[in-house]
Parts: sequence; C-alpha cells; structure tokens
Amino acid sequence: MISNPTTILKNNQNDLVFYNKMIYADNLISKINEINSKYTKNVINKQMLNQINEALLKGNTEFRPNFIQQYNLNESHFIKGIECGHCGSFSMIRAYKTWKCNTCFHSNPTAHVRPLLDYFLLYKPTITNSECRNYLQLDSLKNAYTILNSIGLTYTGKNKARKYHAPKLVDYPQNSFAPNKKKVIL
Repeated sequence: MISNPTTILKNNQNDLVFYNKMIYADNLISKINEINSKYTKNVINKQMLNQINEALLKGNTEFRPNFIQQYNLNESHFIKGIECGHCGSFSMIRAYKTWKCNTCFHSNPTAHVRPLLDYFLLYKPTITNSECRNYLQLDSLKNAYTILNSIGLTYTGKNKARKYHAPKLVDYPQNSFAPNKKKVIL
C-alpha cells in the first residue's frame, strides 16, 4: 500500500501482477470491497475458528533450548558466584545490599540480576533459595530471599517448597553487555 498519492512507481516490464498488488491509500476501501464481493463463501465456520485459536494458544510456548545438553556441558564448565563488571574476577561478595569485589574493591548493588537471568536460560525456568545460594555463592538464606524478591520474580509454594519462576523471554533486558573477548577463563 502506498500512502502518498503523488508517488509514481515505474514498472519497466509492464507486469500486470505488479499493478494488481500495488494499492494507493485512497483506493483502499474500494479494493477491500472488491475482495469482499469476490470471496463470499466462508471456508471456516466459527467453531473451526475457535478450535484453531485454541490450538494456536496451546502450542504457543517459549522456545528455551537446553544448551547444557546440546553442548554436553557439566557443572565443571561453569564458574559460580558473581563476576566483577570492573575487573572480571569472580571474587564479589555480598555486603549490606551491594556486591563488593575483593580484587578491585568495585561495588555494584545489582550485580546478581544478569547471573540469575542467565541461570534461567541455562539451567531451568525455576530456582529455589538453596539453588540461588549455591549458584551465587551466598551463605545467608535471608540474602538469597532478599535478592530473589528484589528482581520481582513470581513464585509458587511456601518456605522450603518455594520456587521462583523465570520472567517471560520478552521481559528479559535487551541492553546487556557483550562478553569481553579479551577475557579468557580456562
């Protein structure tokens, strides 16, 4: 569809199909009426349309590939803890509402957010307090509880049975940094 009526299109081959596919905005209503009069028979009834709708909604699941299985990875391939965004070491510790690096003394109160989102992408779509403590290398139940609740995750269950659920993939932040190619961890 072309919205500007003064637009001139050239068709060097004089192809009629080209002219049939191009519609100027001021001719849109007449083209819709033409199509409606041309195709009057209903191919799908309302019940079939509802069944198709239900099947599409049921089949609409987020694609979450299992990278660990796909690339034959195991626990030894991953470094646990929080990486310092300043120096790249994995020596950050939790100290009163922030993460502090033991190497360069840089601090970051939200250093846990990206690793937790990465956990959901790599491991599974849920995490428990115990799994969080193990993954982020935390000692405190309370710190893990505070961190998991601070990023607004939904959860099910109570106490030891509580599982925090990954956000939908469309809600993942898209402004993340790319890994530094100079950093090599062996």
